[in-house]
Formats: sequence, structure tokens, C-alpha cells
Amino acid sequence: MNKFFCALAAWLFCGAACFAGPAYTAFTALGHYPFLTRFPGPHAVFSFGSSAGFDNPAFFASASSHTLMAGGYGLQTPDFSKSPLLLDLSYTGRFLEKGAVGAGTAFFSNNGYNESVTSISFGAQALQLAYGASAKIMTSSGLSNGAYGKRTLTIDFDAGGLWEIVPRLYAGLALFNIIGTGVINDYAITISTERAAKVHFGYFIDQDRTAQVLAEGRIDSLHELRVRKYSWGAAMDKAFFEKRYLAVRAGFLSQTAARGADPDNAIMFGCTGNIPVRGSQLKIEYSLSYSLGNASAGNDATASHALRAGVAFGGYEDYVPPLAKVSIQQNALSPNGDGVDDAITFFISAKDNAGGTGIKKWALILYTREPGRRLRAIKSFSGTGVPPTAIEWDGRDAGNTLVAKGAYHYQLRVVDQANNFSDSPLFTILVQ
Repeated sequence: MNKFFCALAAWLFCGAACFAGPAYTAFTALGHYPFLTRFPGPHAVFSFGSSAGFDNPAFFASASSHTLMAGGYGLQTPDFSKSPLLLDLSYTGRFLEKGAVGAGTAFFSNNGYNESVTSISFGAQALQLAYGASAKIMTSSGLSNGAYGKRTLTIDFDAGGLWEIVPRLYAGLALFNIIGTGVINDYAITISTERAAKVHFGYFIDQDRTAQVLAEGRIDSLHELRVRKYSWGAAMDKAFFEKRYLAVRAGFLSQTAARGADPDNAIMFGCTGNIPVRGSQLKIEYSLSYSLGNASAGNDATASHALRAGVAFGGYEDYVPPLAKVSIQQNALSPNGDGVDDAITFFISAKDNAGGTGIKKWALILYTREPGRRLRAIKSFSGTGVPPTAIEWDGRDAGNTLVAKGAYHYQLRVVDQANNFSDSPLFTILVQ
């Protein structure tokens, strides 16, 4: 089993290294750390990192509360004086414009029981594949009565990949605790020491990728081919105001601790606000996980609250990437000289954030897809300063030769004076 996990992780890295081309975002971080939004607990729906990409370095800090809600399923005011403490810090830095490194630590304390996890991670993206890995040290204390499980001190690794199957549809696979020491701690809040695997699927509903639906499943305790715990969840994520100022998330998570046991179900909500402040970007997030309880296990309904704040920074004085949008009124052209749809017009919207340093350069690139899904640029329009609002393409490549009939792709990149950049989604156009 250990050989299988190591071989699969090696395949993910080697396969990613064979690709070359433009990155869709500055980076994509995978695994538990670094992350932007996750619901509390080691089996979080949003811990995969699909929405954690940034174009700038960032630092985040959070405080969470797991509060017992008495008297049925209604939400009540949490009593924080009796709540356990969960602190979480993480930092992410960009390098080479296609990858990121990060470091994070989390500490949990409750009634004499402590947990901690400290990790360093790497994430990058090549064409449709985002991949990453993290190394971590996990500790937990043991109580004299053994109620909270064994004392833990272990070093382990996570690895994963996220693949865009077709435009707007992606799938991911992550492997946790690849070494897998076999240490089991049933009470774990911030850590999960058991070998686990997770699959993840997501679909962007609209062309601008402001809304997506996602689902994932996770299995734990893969030691000796035993599946002792598993979970699954589904959620929806919606961004507003040009994807830069507000995002909301709602989801459902079901966890089963043992074969034949009743699942623990929870509903979840998250909200992220992005506020430009003097060229930086202040991020504030709140998330709520409300467990519906488990009558057969005697568990009451509980609510977990998390408040997370951070600042995206880096570059020189302007730390917020500009806006990059491109659209067309028709998705096909037929450059045959009959005067009907011989050319197509790209409509461009590009602007820097309020108080930013302004746009430095831009590029609109058209691609063809070669065997092996490799993208090759066939034509580019580029310039300095603010791009024009409309660009016409007559179906000819950089050598002024008409392209063959088929599907082609286009993408806009906008860079500001502080070298922060944004890429539009990769769109498809047909030549008939």
C-alpha cells in the first residue's frame, strides 16, 4: 500500500513537469495549507484549495470556536468562555509567476488536550494541471484517562493534483499522510494522522467563472486496505462585484466514523469580503459549520464559528491585480471572403484597482491545441498601457496565413505597473 501511494504521488509530479505553457493563475495551492477558506475540521469541503489562488503573496490569521449548542437544533448565541481555542496562521509567497511556497501552523487547545500542525507547502500550475505537496509535523497530547486518544508526534506528507478536464470542468485527487504511521486519534480537530485519499469535482456555471458547484469524497484509515472512516460533501460558491469584493459559499457535509454507524451531517456557510486598502487587499472571512447531531450516538447539535482575516501584499506599492475580461458576441467565424462572419471582434475590459499604479502592458493570445492537449500560440495582440476596447481578428495566424477549420482558444493577460497580473479564463472560438 505504501508503494502504491508513493508511486501515484511520483506520477503526479512527473506528469506535471512534462507540460509547458501559460499559467492560468499565478499559482494554485493544494492540500490543507495554505488555504483561503475552509470550514472547521480536518475533513473540510473547501480544504482542497480550488479557490485559494492568488496573484500576490498573502498572510492570514484566524481564530475559531467549536461551541456546544444546547436545547435542540436552533442556533443560539455561543458561549465563548467555554469554547475550545483554535488558532491558525499561514503565509503564501509567489515565485516564478507560476508557483508558490507557503508555511502554516495551527494550534488547538481544550481542557488540557492540545493539538498542533506545522507545514510547508509548494503549489504550481502547468496548462490544465495544478499540483502541489506539503510536509508537516503533527502533535497531540494524551490525557490520563485516554478519552482523547493516543499521544502523537509524527512527520508526514500530502500531495495532490487538480486537472481541468474540459473548459470550466475540473477534477482533483489528493493523498494525505503518504507515509502513514498508523497512529489513530479519533478526537483530532486540526490534524488527521491517518492515511487518506480525496477526490474532488467542480464545475463553473458561467463563462466568467463567478459561480461554481463542487463535490468531493474522502476516505480515511487506508492502512492495510481497511476503510474505517469516510465523508462526502457538496457546495456552491458564488462571487460578486467582478470577483474581487465579495464571495459566498454554502454546503453540506456528511461524515461516517465507522462502518455501519449513522453519519454526522452538517450544513455550512461562508462569506469572504475583499477590501482594497491603500493598494493592498484586506480579506475578511467568516464561516459557520452547523452539525445536525447524531441521535444514535447521543450527540447534540453543535456549531463551529471561524473568523479569518488577512492582507494580500507584495510587489512594490500596488498589491492588487488588475481586472482582465474579454468577450465576443459570436463564438464562430468563417473567413472565406463572402462578407459574412469573415472576422470576429474581441471586446476587452481592463482596469486597475482604485488607487493602483495603472496598467503596464497587456496581451490577447490565440492558441491551437496540439496532440497531448498542449497549447501553442498562433497569434497575439499586445501593447503597453490600457488596451483598446475592441480588437478584430480575421482568422489569420502570425504569418498572415488563414488558419484551418476547427476549435481555437483565446485568453487575455493584463499586468499593472507593480507587475501584479490577472488572466482571463481560457475561452473557445470556432473557425468554420
